[in-house]
Amino acid sequence: MRCARCVRDTESVRLRPEFCPAYLCDTCNEYEETWLAYKMESGSKDRTEFNRLYDKLGELRERIDQFHKEATLEDQKKGGPRMTKNDWREWNDGF
Repeated sequence: MRCARCVRDTESVRLRPEFCPAYLCDTCNEYEETWLAYKMESGSKDRTEFNRLYDKLGELRERIDQFHKEATLEDQKKGGPRMTKNDWREWNDGF
């Protein structure tokens, strides 16, 4: 089954009823839980916990972005030849 956020097909994807989209892998679920804790901590006076959660969100976001990059590269490898400007005729080539 594929994760609803990072679109990876891993075994860790399962139904997470507390979030929508509900089918998340462990990494995306950890990101969602950290995001909720970060939002709850934003009004608190404890700045160290707020900063720790912010740093953890950044790390998890980078990991999810890396999953997206890997999927994009895999799709590009499966694709056909790349079209460039030299492959198209100019509007005045026939005149």
